Amino acid sequence: MQELKIKLVSMREIAENTMQYNFKKPKEFDFKAGQFVVLDVINPKFSDNRPSFRSLSIASSPHEDVLSFIMRHSDSAFKKSIKAVKEGEEVIIKGPLGHMTLPENEFTPVIFLIAGVGVTPALSMIRFMENKISKNPVRVLYANRTLRSAACLEELKKEVNLQDYKFVSILSHENGTCECVRGRISKQLVSENAVDLKKAKFYIVGTLGFVNAMKGILEELKVEKKQINIDNFG
Repeated sequence: MQELKIKLVSMREIAENTMQYNFKKPKEFDFKAGQFVVLDVINPKFSDNRPSFRSLSIASSPHEDVLSFIMRHSDSAFKKSIKAVKEGEEVIIKGPLGHMTLPENEFTPVIFLIAGVGVTPALSMIRFMENKISKNPVRVLYANRTLRSAACLEELKKEVNLQDYKFVSILSHENGTCECVRGRISKQLVSENAVDLKKAKFYIVGTLGFVNAMKGILEELKVEKKQINIDNFG
């Protein structure tokens, strides 16, 4: 496992209380779309009873020259410390890690069931598939509370460069006008949008409660465990 220093290039708010951090990718760092790293802040400005490092999924694609990370902010020392890092300063990463990667068969349907910042590894994989003009049918069911809290929504909604792509936004607490499904991801919604339930690869990313709910739905739909990839964001 590599340990490297990477330099912050830019940061910006991309949704309500949600930041994207872009670092220059070292030439010697190779990863597969969907993987994560352990990121450690050097000389953190804040401390609490938790470590100064976190496991973070990579949002950028392997073909890009940046490493991007997306996170909701809170009062934790780690998140306050990384927000205090200035452009040009460095952090440490260890990795890459993780087995949430795309199927080798590029005709296998890929179905993302994601919530909140669980969008991060999905973005990496979708951007990679778009770059190589993948033949995989892709379905994205993206759950958020409101439009304002949905990171990278416009990018996922647009007509991406894939042969068979469909995106569905699901909002549980949105009162305004939107092109979305109101409520939560349901068994019916998954069944209506899935492609070949017996062969598809499912990627579930979100909080523990969300992950368990999606696992329950797939179990009801008789999807085998070997078809399911899970990343619990806590």
